[in-house]
Amino acid sequence: PLPPELQNSKLGLINIKNEDEQCFKYCLLYHQSEKGRNGDRLSVLKKIEDKYQWDGVCFPTALNDIETFESNNKVTVNIWQADGKQINPLRLGNIAFVKNDNINLLLIKDEEKSHYVYIKKLESLLNTTTHSHFKNRRYWANDSVSACCNHRRCQNI
Repeated sequence: PLPPELQNSKLGLINIKNEDEQCFKYCLLYHQSEKGRNGDRLSVLKKIEDKYQWDGVCFPTALNDIETFESNNKVTVNIWQADGKQINPLRLGNIAFVKNDNINLLLIKDEEKSHYVYIKKLESLLNTTTHSHFKNRRYWANDSVSACCNHRRCQNI
Protein backbone atom coordinates (compact mmCIF):
# COMPACT_ATOMS: atom_id res chain seq x y z
CA PRO A 1 0.00 0.00 0.00
CA LEU A 2 0.95 3.60 -0.51
CA PRO A 3 2.21 5.55 2.51
CA PRO A 4 -0.52 7.83 3.92
CA GLU A 5 1.19 11.01 2.68
CA LEU A 6 0.96 9.73 -0.92
CA GLN A 7 -2.68 8.63 -0.87
CA ASN A 8 -4.14 12.00 -1.89
CA SER A 9 -5.79 11.68 -5.32
CA LYS A 10 -4.52 15.16 -6.28
CA LEU A 11 -0.95 13.81 -6.43
CA GLY A 12 -1.56 12.17 -9.80
CA LEU A 13 -0.51 8.66 -8.71
CA ILE A 14 -2.13 5.50 -10.06
CA ASN A 15 -1.57 2.60 -7.69
CA ILE A 16 -2.41 -0.61 -9.53
CA LYS A 17 -3.31 -3.23 -6.97
CA ASN A 18 -1.82 -6.58 -7.92
CA GLU A 19 -0.85 -9.71 -6.00
CA ASP A 20 1.95 -10.89 -8.29
CA GLU A 21 5.35 -9.27 -8.93
CA GLN A 22 4.51 -7.63 -12.27
CA CYS A 23 3.58 -4.13 -11.07
CA PHE A 24 6.14 -2.61 -13.48
CA LYS A 25 4.41 -4.30 -16.42
CA TYR A 26 0.96 -3.22 -15.22
CA CYS A 27 2.15 0.39 -14.96
CA LEU A 28 3.35 0.23 -18.56
CA LEU A 29 0.06 -1.32 -19.66
CA TYR A 30 -1.75 1.54 -17.95
CA HIS A 31 0.51 3.98 -19.79
CA GLN A 32 -0.66 2.43 -23.09
CA SER A 33 -4.32 2.55 -22.09
CA GLU A 34 -6.90 5.29 -22.61
CA LYS A 35 -6.66 6.02 -18.86
CA GLY A 36 -10.42 6.01 -18.51
CA ARG A 37 -12.65 5.13 -15.61
CA ASN A 38 -11.48 1.98 -13.80
CA GLY A 39 -8.53 1.82 -16.20
CA ASP A 40 -6.23 0.87 -13.35
CA ARG A 41 -8.02 -2.41 -12.64
CA LEU A 42 -6.23 -5.61 -13.60
CA SER A 43 -9.29 -6.91 -15.43
CA VAL A 44 -9.12 -3.87 -17.74
CA LEU A 45 -5.33 -3.86 -18.09
CA LYS A 46 -5.15 -7.52 -19.09
CA LYS A 47 -7.33 -6.76 -22.14
CA ILE A 48 -4.91 -4.17 -23.52
CA GLU A 49 -2.77 -5.20 -26.47
CA ASP A 50 0.79 -4.73 -25.22
CA LYS A 51 3.02 -2.95 -27.74
CA TYR A 52 6.20 -3.33 -25.69
CA GLN A 53 8.91 -6.00 -26.00
CA TRP A 54 9.72 -7.68 -22.68
CA ASP A 55 12.72 -9.80 -23.76
CA GLY A 56 15.32 -9.91 -20.98
CA VAL A 57 13.11 -8.19 -18.38
CA CYS A 58 12.60 -10.16 -15.17
CA PHE A 59 9.89 -9.81 -12.53
CA PRO A 60 10.12 -8.34 -9.97
CA THR A 61 11.78 -5.66 -12.11
CA ALA A 62 15.13 -4.33 -10.90
CA LEU A 63 16.67 -1.06 -12.10
CA ASN A 64 19.01 -2.87 -14.55
CA ASP A 65 15.95 -4.59 -16.09
CA ILE A 66 14.49 -1.14 -16.79
CA GLU A 67 17.59 -0.30 -18.82
CA THR A 68 16.96 -3.45 -20.88
CA PHE A 69 13.30 -2.46 -21.30
CA GLU A 70 14.31 1.01 -22.52
CA SER A 71 16.74 -0.47 -25.07
CA ASN A 72 14.13 -2.93 -26.33
CA ASN A 73 11.43 -0.29 -26.77
CA LYS A 74 13.30 3.00 -27.29
CA VAL A 75 11.41 4.80 -24.50
CA THR A 76 12.57 6.74 -21.43
CA VAL A 77 11.55 5.43 -18.00
CA ASN A 78 12.31 7.67 -15.01
CA ILE A 79 12.09 6.14 -11.54
CA TRP A 80 11.33 8.40 -8.59
CA GLN A 81 11.38 7.55 -4.89
CA ALA A 82 9.68 8.99 -1.85
CA ASP A 83 11.80 9.85 1.16
CA GLY A 84 9.37 11.18 3.72
CA LYS A 85 7.82 14.25 2.10
CA GLN A 86 10.59 14.56 -0.49
CA ILE A 87 10.27 13.09 -3.99
CA ASN A 88 13.67 12.50 -5.60
CA PRO A 89 14.84 10.88 -8.82
CA LEU A 90 16.27 7.41 -8.24
CA ARG A 91 17.00 6.64 -11.87
CA LEU A 92 16.73 8.97 -14.85
CA GLY A 93 16.02 7.22 -18.12
CA ASN A 94 17.95 7.21 -21.36
CA ILE A 95 17.84 10.77 -22.71
CA ALA A 96 18.21 9.52 -26.30
CA PHE A 97 14.69 8.05 -26.19
CA VAL A 98 12.85 10.94 -24.50
CA LYS A 99 11.26 12.08 -27.79
CA ASN A 100 9.68 8.65 -28.32
CA ASP A 101 7.98 8.42 -24.93
CA ASN A 102 8.68 9.57 -21.38
CA ILE A 103 7.29 7.44 -18.53
CA ASN A 104 7.52 8.30 -14.83
CA LEU A 105 7.12 5.73 -12.07
CA LEU A 106 7.37 6.00 -8.30
CA LEU A 107 9.14 3.16 -6.49
CA ILE A 108 7.76 2.41 -3.04
CA LYS A 109 9.90 0.18 -0.80
CA ASP A 110 9.36 -1.35 2.58
CA GLU A 111 11.37 -3.98 4.47
CA GLU A 112 10.13 -6.92 2.38
CA LYS A 113 8.80 -5.67 -0.96
CA SER A 114 9.02 -2.95 -3.53
CA HIS A 115 6.17 -1.69 -5.71
CA TYR A 116 5.98 0.57 -8.78
CA VAL A 117 3.26 3.22 -8.95
CA TYR A 118 2.38 5.04 -12.18
CA ILE A 119 2.84 8.82 -12.05
CA LYS A 120 0.06 10.24 -14.18
CA LYS A 121 1.06 13.86 -13.69
CA LEU A 122 4.59 14.47 -12.40
CA GLU A 123 3.95 18.19 -11.89
CA SER A 124 1.18 17.46 -9.39
CA LEU A 125 3.37 15.09 -7.40
CA LEU A 126 6.36 17.44 -7.29
CA ASN A 127 4.33 20.59 -6.59
CA THR A 128 2.91 19.15 -3.39
CA THR A 129 6.35 18.41 -2.00
CA THR A 130 8.05 21.77 -2.59
CA HIS A 131 8.64 24.38 0.07
CA SER A 132 6.06 27.18 0.24
CA HIS A 133 8.76 29.73 -0.61
CA PHE A 134 8.89 28.29 -4.15
CA LYS A 135 5.17 27.70 -4.70
CA ASN A 136 4.67 30.54 -7.23
CA ARG A 137 7.82 29.93 -9.24
CA ARG A 138 7.97 27.98 -12.50
CA TYR A 139 10.78 25.51 -13.07
CA TRP A 140 11.59 22.22 -14.77
CA ALA A 141 11.81 19.40 -12.25
CA ASN A 142 12.45 16.57 -14.67
CA ASP A 143 16.21 16.43 -15.32
CA SER A 144 15.80 14.32 -18.45
CA VAL A 145 13.89 17.20 -20.06
CA SER A 146 16.12 20.00 -18.78
CA ALA A 147 19.27 18.11 -19.79
CA CYS A 148 18.37 18.50 -23.46
CA CYS A 149 17.46 22.21 -23.14
CA ASN A 150 20.80 23.97 -23.21
CA HIS A 151 19.93 26.58 -25.80
CA ARG A 152 18.88 30.16 -25.07
CA ARG A 153 15.17 29.74 -25.80
CA CYS A 154 14.68 27.03 -23.12
CA GLN A 155 16.77 28.81 -20.51
CA ASN A 156 14.41 31.78 -20.51
CA ILE A 157 11.33 29.84 -19.44
